Amino acid sequence: MVANYRCNEIKEEALELAKEDIAALKKKTDVEIISGFKEACMVPVTNAIKHYDENANQYQTKVFQKVRKEVVGGIMQSLF
Repeated sequence: MVANYRCNEIKEEALELAKEDIAALKKKTDVEIISGFKEACMVPVTNAIKHYDENANQYQTKVFQKVRKEVVGGIMQSLF
């Protein structure tokens, strides 16, 4: 129960980090073509997953993995 609660809290933190990075990226694409766009899109993904992994890895593995998939899905949904 605690693992689920904490992993979801950390997920929300990670998604908020990604949201800020994605907003900046979208704003930049409104005014210019970004060279290395794929790599630029990976920055918010990598940062959010890293944040989640570093802060949630001590919780129950099954819960950790389930919520990690939600983090990735939420970021991808924000990007596209």
